[in-house]
Amino acid sequence: MVIYKNSKYLLKFLNMIILVLGGARSGKSRYAIKYAESLSNFSNFYYIATAQAMDEEIKKRIERHKKERGNKWRLIEEPLDLCEVLKKF
Repeated sequence: MVIYKNSKYLLKFLNMIILVLGGARSGKSRYAIKYAESLSNFSNFYYIATAQAMDEEIKKRIERHKKERGNKWRLIEEPLDLCEVLKKF
């Protein structure tokens, strides 16, 4: 956290990465979206999608997740190299 004391307003900046883990179809996406959006201090949301659309069922789930997230989320699709994506943050 960085606090600027010589300002008329007290500004606080906080960077967070929250990793939600769980099994397939365990509710990870819904939980992560709800939790992140409850943090009212944040407005930049990134969703790192690791699923690969291998069949019709997963394609439908991916589309449902996109609708649930809405436009305020930035999507990063990376099925294999999660560490490389996280290095950018």
